[in-house]
Amino acid sequence: MKAAAFVKLARVGDWAKNLFVFPALLASGKTTEPEAIGAAFIAFFAFSFTASGVYSINDALDWMSDRLHPVKRRRPIASGAISPAEGKMAGAAWLAAGFALSFATGSWHLALVLACYLALQVLYNTLLKRIATVDVITLSIGFVLRAWAGAVAIGVVASLWLLATVFCVCLFLAMIKRLCDLSSLQAAGAEGTAQWHAAAGYQTVEELNWMLAVSAACSVITYLMYSLSTHTATGPGVRGLALLTPLVIVAMFRIYRAALRGTSDSPFAILTEDAVVIVCSALFAIASTALLAIEPLGKWVDAFFGL
Repeated sequence: MKAAAFVKLARVGDWAKNLFVFPALLASGKTTEPEAIGAAFIAFFAFSFTASGVYSINDALDWMSDRLHPVKRRRPIASGAISPAEGKMAGAAWLAAGFALSFATGSWHLALVLACYLALQVLYNTLLKRIATVDVITLSIGFVLRAWAGAVAIGVVASLWLLATVFCVCLFLAMIKRLCDLSSLQAAGAEGTAQWHAAAGYQTVEELNWMLAVSAACSVITYLMYSLSTHTATGPGVRGLALLTPLVIVAMFRIYRAALRGTSDSPFAILTEDAVVIVCSALFAIASTALLAIEPLGKWVDAFFGL
């Protein structure tokens, strides 16, 4: 049982966040090169291990506050399944594994990106998470570092349009996380609201709705700009990604709808719980991979739509 608690503490399910290291590989035209594929997977697991270390240590520091939250109180340390000291030791082990694995790419550049991510997390957990809007910006930059790590690992220059898209999408998801917290508090009733407060001081759904609308619009716009820009068309099919925009919009709307219900404390949990989001995500993954990896298909789509 304790082993399961340590797995839950590491939030292995949240490793899906680190899929953001792969867009650089898909857009680089190196999807048929075994070395590039291997390096991308090294970046994925190195970032996953490092992130698990951050989660573990952060939960070990925040367990008293988490006990007051209607959803977070189920976390291993807050629930008493693991002690804070054990959580810190587990976090240190995950961090060591992540940095050790990063050197398997044969370069220190990935380790440098991980170090930037770790420094950003320290700043976030000690100060920035208490400043409204700055907190979600910081989280979004963390995902930009993931995308940058994917480019660094395979030895290509990260597209600024790609990084901008990742930033805006993750800004939307970070705001969704805040909405999840507020909605779960409302579902718990007045008692839960009185006991726990968001670190950055978000108090109403209405306050978040405007910021969610702006970040959602920016996400779609930057995605279209990335896919249609001639500067980012590194191979056939990249601009064809614009055809997948409806899937992106449907998934974003469904994630927002699910967050309003307050049944989860994470937007990434929604990705595994909402059937429509799962289908949209699967179709997007299959179609985008096909467009970028199957050269004849990419050329046909470009020619057919005049892209």
